[in-house]
Amino acid sequence: NPKTFLDAARNTYTPQQYGTVLVAVSGGVDSLTSALIMRHCGIETTLLYIDSGFQRADEHEEVVRIFSAIDMTIESIDASVQFLAATAKAESPGDKRQAFRDVYYDTIVSYMESCSLTALVHGTQSHNTTTQMGHNAPHQRFDDAQFTMIEPVAGLTKTQIRAIASYLGAPDWVAQRKPFPGPG
Repeated sequence: NPKTFLDAARNTYTPQQYGTVLVAVSGGVDSLTSALIMRHCGIETTLLYIDSGFQRADEHEEVVRIFSAIDMTIESIDASVQFLAATAKAESPGDKRQAFRDVYYDTIVSYMESCSLTALVHGTQSHNTTTQMGHNAPHQRFDDAQFTMIEPVAGLTKTQIRAIASYLGAPDWVAQRKPFPGPG
């Protein structure tokens, strides 16, 4: 039940507890719903989209359109050169995934440090917490930087996340958007 979940989230995530948080957004429903949950809880957010150069064609424009549809503005970083350089050096698929993750996390950490942000909202959901793979899995770099990681949709299924997004006002075309495969 989205209402029950959101009532609990309001008690868990408070503006006094976090101040402004960074929400790493991809255009997928997990990060979108995480951003909506933070807004619902009254927490000030900065939304960041990182262009890796590996997304769908015109994905940056689509992500801007998605967040505009829910009255949220995103900032973006074009890190495609760094991603392509890092993955080009890697030989195995596992090495490529690790290189991708390293650039992804280094980009986020660098941005957070430049803005003096100390909490990151990440759209990790049940599949990602079960498999611990892909760019959504936990990363040592965050532990080293001592950021607070907030994962409001962890443990939820994609169906539950879509229901919460819809409940919070995301248009159906946004809440039902199909995922793009992660690196690998």
